[in-house]
Amino acid sequence: MSSSRRKSNAESPSDPRFPAALRARDRETLAYEVVRELVEEGLSGTLSPDDIRGALRRISGSSDAGALSELRRRTAAEADLFYPGVRERASAEKRALARELLDGVFAPFEGTLEGEVAAGAALPGTVTEIVLRADDAKSVEIALLNARIDFQAEAPRAGETERLMLALERSSPHRAGMRFDARKAARPELVLVRIVDRGGAKKRRA
Repeated sequence: MSSSRRKSNAESPSDPRFPAALRARDRETLAYEVVRELVEEGLSGTLSPDDIRGALRRISGSSDAGALSELRRRTAAEADLFYPGVRERASAEKRALARELLDGVFAPFEGTLEGEVAAGAALPGTVTEIVLRADDAKSVEIALLNARIDFQAEAPRAGETERLMLALERSSPHRAGMRFDARKAARPELVLVRIVDRGGAKKRRA
């Protein structure tokens, strides 16, 4: 057997002498590619909670807190390395928006800021995620209509009674009495509102 043939066999993923190292290398390469895709999408597109969950499944097949925390750490590090300051500014701006909504139109409900924005891992295209606890999901819709805030209903997921996507103009204050039309903004600020049963949870603000 030639030396080149021996080298080829040694580097083959099927070689029983090297499976663990090769699998680890492949996982690391995949993780790097996924993180890079998340950063680029967060900068130039829309990065939703579904995108984050999909990335977790691709990397580890797990969505537990430890895997999510590691993904956020790596995404933040990648963004900070190539786009210094962008993550901090985006996270701060989106937190301020969430606080304004929670203290304004959503004040009658028990609300929390969750997801990438709450974790300080947001990028400009990251969707802000708010969870509201309400006895009647329709009361949330009525509050939004009274505040003249545009929204679109989406199919609720497990544990949710309703799911709404808000599209807000970036330059406008988000207060009652003002009309928000996503068609007037080239890139509106998206806020996902997940409505769940009240369940006696303790009230917390962003």
